[in-house]
Amino acid sequence: MKELPQNKQHAAFLIASGMMEKQDIAMEVGINRGTLWLWEKSPEMIAEVDRLKREMKTQGQNFLMGKVNRTVNEIYNLAMNGESEKVRLDALKYIADQSLGKAVSKMEIALDSPTGNNFNDNDIKQVFDTIEVEE
Repeated sequence: MKELPQNKQHAAFLIASGMMEKQDIAMEVGINRGTLWLWEKSPEMIAEVDRLKREMKTQGQNFLMGKVNRTVNEIYNLAMNGESEKVRLDALKYIADQSLGKAVSKMEIALDSPTGNNFNDNDIKQVFDTIEVEE
């Protein structure tokens, strides 16, 4: 693909970053908003914005991955040495949830009305009276 002119590259970068309004991007690049709109519709600009977004996402992921060990160590230190019981409990709970998954309770109930399609209060009471809950 042919490289975009400098002003279009700059506009593509600003669009991909998502940090400026379109009017401000147009002003920064030295064009009017209508021209920017036309540029945005061109296949080469769409491709460049998409490429830049993927690149920015990859850079962000790489940055965060570089911080994972330190972050996990900090959470572990809070769990072991936090000044309050709440801080220690929250850190331990976070570690457990991340390691084992959050404990979730789920119950699926198939509801068939004894009297037809429309449930009334007695139907609902009958259905719930038949449910056995394990403790």
